[in-house]
Amino acid sequence: MCGGDDARVLSRLPADAFHDDAPTLRDADAVGAALTRALAAEAEVVGVEVFSAQPTRIEYAPEVAAAMQRSRMAALDARHRDTVLTSVVDSVEDTVTRLTTRGLVELDDYERKALVKDLTVAFCTARAEQR
Repeated sequence: MCGGDDARVLSRLPADAFHDDAPTLRDADAVGAALTRALAAEAEVVGVEVFSAQPTRIEYAPEVAAAMQRSRMAALDARHRDTVLTSVVDSVEDTVTRLTTRGLVELDDYERKALVKDLTVAFCTARAEQR
């Protein structure tokens, strides 16, 4: 199997996966298994048995490599934002809980919402300035 056949097999696997259990081109075992199945099916008709096939290298077109890099950066950025947001929400919740359980403030529903909003803005602003 050469060139076009390899490309046909490899084009079925995504370059990156957003789910941990999905095989990708980064997974050498998944790539080898896909190539082995394809080559074995083609070689079987002439009586050749294929046990294993492995790629020696996979090269991406520059535009594909750039798109993959952007995708990885976006995924990292999204995970970072989620982590920051979780941290801010936990900090706001902890602050409001401490203020109210210690009796430092008594808040009605409107005041609680306003305090949560103000603290969220303050914590997010402080995090942004730390960068």
